[in-house]
Amino acid sequence: MHQVNYRLLVGIDLGQWLHRACVIDANAEFVGERGFAHSAEGLSETVDWLLKIAKQKADSLAVAIEKPHGAVVETLLESGIAVFSINPKQTDRFRDRHSMSGAKDDGRDAFVLADALRTDGHRFQRLKLPPPEIIAMRGLLITLPSALRSETFLYDVGHTSSPSLQKTRHSIPFSASSSSSSSMTTKTNLFPQSLFRSLSKSTVSDG
Repeated sequence: MHQVNYRLLVGIDLGQWLHRACVIDANAEFVGERGFAHSAEGLSETVDWLLKIAKQKADSLAVAIEKPHGAVVETLLESGIAVFSINPKQTDRFRDRHSMSGAKDDGRDAFVLADALRTDGHRFQRLKLPPPEIIAMRGLLITLPSALRSETFLYDVGHTSSPSLQKTRHSIPFSASSSSSSSMTTKTNLFPQSLFRSLSKSTVSDG
């Protein structure tokens, strides 16, 4: 658990296509807010916006978010901004502080996350990037499916009736007696889906 002491607290409420960010200071005074698209450009512009507010001092920012992994979290961490996650069920309780109905509202929820980090930072988990080896392995697993598809395509082409295309199969490291489907299944099984899902997560909790 961590006590959070930062000059600026940011809450980010994640939507399917549009996210919402709200910034407050250590006294709960509103600083700014913006929506941003679920895209590389939208995320990059939001990080630039946060750093501008913080006068390029990334270590003065702390972000509260529910989802502990993904592109948003990873980009923030790579920019030197501290990121903390919290269970959505706890967010529901913090929401009750600001609304009797407890109904979800993206703009308010971003503020609720920022304010909860200010007052109850010890309930959040600080996130950090995984070791470089894990990041490298994740990249390999992401590119593996397309590589397998390319090999399978060349293998199938090499088994057509065209004499000129028959030559292609000799460059493919598959057994001539194996079918393309069984070969692909065998190679894919070398990397269990559970391992792929585990390594695909961008961050790990710190404590």
